[in-house]
Amino acid sequence: MCFVGSYYAGGALGYSISERREIWRRKDLRRFVSLTSHPYEPFIFCSFERQTSLQLDSRTGSTLKQLRGVKEVYASPFEPLLIFGCRDLRIGKSLEEAKIQISRTTFAILDIAFSKKFVVLSESGGDVRALDLSSGKEIWRHEPTKGVHVLHLSFCPEGKVFVGVDWAYLKKGGDCRLLHFDADTGRCKVVAQIEPAVDFAFCLKGKRLVSSAGAVLDSASGKMIRDLEFPCEKYEEPQFPSWDERIKSGTSAQRELARLLGPPE
Repeated sequence: MCFVGSYYAGGALGYSISERREIWRRKDLRRFVSLTSHPYEPFIFCSFERQTSLQLDSRTGSTLKQLRGVKEVYASPFEPLLIFGCRDLRIGKSLEEAKIQISRTTFAILDIAFSKKFVVLSESGGDVRALDLSSGKEIWRHEPTKGVHVLHLSFCPEGKVFVGVDWAYLKKGGDCRLLHFDADTGRCKVVAQIEPAVDFAFCLKGKRLVSSAGAVLDSASGKMIRDLEFPCEKYEEPQFPSWDERIKSGTSAQRELARLLGPPE
């Protein structure tokens, strides 16, 4: 199954890849911030801007419960273990059983990646940290260069490394790089400079990196594997709030990001 949630258009749907057809649709759900599928249970977790997060039945799309105080949910692919983003981060098989707590260091999580023993997380304007899943104890920490975010993370079991993409957001043009983090020590290695894109996603257990421009890269070397011809459709560009509007009336995350980046030149 493939699950999709939209911010601007509104709505969510469940689509059967094998049958090539839509299974369910929820037109009432709007302003998605994140959508996470549980690898072991028929659940999906939906988070929204300024709305209570929901747990849905992935087979029907029906609401199972509200997740009050939860901003986002992350799921381990190795075991039925979840991380719930509340005021702090909580680790457990469910929100009720989440006893291990991890403090946030900044206002927003950029990405989270799991190995069997550790979870590695990146925060906006903050460090990359590895934590023991059984105790929440910090194992290692990587401090990015000032003005650089590690936007995307994944774990590659073959190489026993965490892989990441960083972005120099204060630099004109915004250079991007492919990184390797040693799973046990956090030692960081720059693998390659990569062509900037609107977004990236790791796939095939961290072995490949796909950009929104269609580039497919080998995560081990940074070399181009192929170029996908993604369909491009013209659409009306949404109007984003200005820097002044974010400072005056934006969400707490928008205000914090505006202060971090500073006013436009």
